[in-house]
Amino acid sequence: MTFADTFAQSSIKGALTRGSVAWLLITPAVAAAKVWWSGIAAVVVGVVLIAAYVAFATRYVRRHRPRPAA
Repeated sequence: MTFADTFAQSSIKGALTRGSVAWLLITPAVAAAKVWWSGIAAVVVGVVLIAAYVAFATRYVRRHRPRPAA
């Protein structure tokens, strides 16, 4: 099973994979925004990145979910 298959699973393992990827992608950007700008900028960056990640991850999961055998 590849990483993409695990990412697209609708199980606890898939949810944990998506959550850990989100944590790794979003946390450094929010921390950098907090350091370089302000707390409000960090919140805005975090909200925008979370919304974008949810949209992309949802679309990926829908497109790569295994289809049930008929």
